[in-house]
Amino acid sequence: LLEEQKRERERAREAQKEEQRIMRERTRQRQKDRETEVIPVSNLTTAEIATKIEKATPVIRPLKDIAQALTPPPSHPCILTPE
Repeated sequence: LLEEQKRERERAREAQKEEQRIMRERTRQRQKDRETEVIPVSNLTTAEIATKIEKATPVIRPLKDIAQALTPPPSHPCILTPE
């Protein structure tokens, strides 16, 4: 009986470890998905775009990168002005 209880506890521990591993993997995948998410920004204000970038960026990128991301190509009809 004691052996059976030991085995059962070991199985429960293994199952818990596996569950934790799956949860970590899901968290990693969600983070990866957030980093590669495509956000349509054509109808958003500059501030809204900046907020989305901040939320999606785990580490604050240099401001130059953010400004580049917010600047439309020269041929683009939208002109962004600093707020």
